[in-house]
Amino acid sequence: MKRRSVLAIALALFVAACSDSSGPDDAEVEGTFTLRTINGAVLPFTLEETSAGKVEVMSDFYTLNDDGTYDSTIDFRLTEAGEVTLDSANESGTYSVRGSRVTFTPSVDPSGYTATYADGKLTFTSENVTAVYVR
Repeated sequence: MKRRSVLAIALALFVAACSDSSGPDDAEVEGTFTLRTINGAVLPFTLEETSAGKVEVMSDFYTLNDDGTYDSTIDFRLTEAGEVTLDSANESGTYSVRGSRVTFTPSVDPSGYTATYADGKLTFTSENVTAVYVR
């Protein structure tokens, strides 16, 4: 497993498209959100496991600032040939809020992704993954 493929998997994990509805304004979503569950399972979460090794998500944080910018750091544990290493990936960009939908636009990928905000939680949903972050 190469570091680049691990980071690509991590970024793909949180790409989502959520519906729009009435809800919070920008001020309500500011703060730091910590990843609590992926598909209902607590961390660490096995993201990928093959005969070559295993990638586990250890933690992830999103900090949404009052100026419409955000930062995120995801921490991984990589196991290859019995050796364990820790790695992380950082992301930053801008976010906007419309109803309960929070749209993230990373500095490196202007296509962006969305999450739904409700009851102090950010929920990212993609094809096979639901990740819940709590303030």
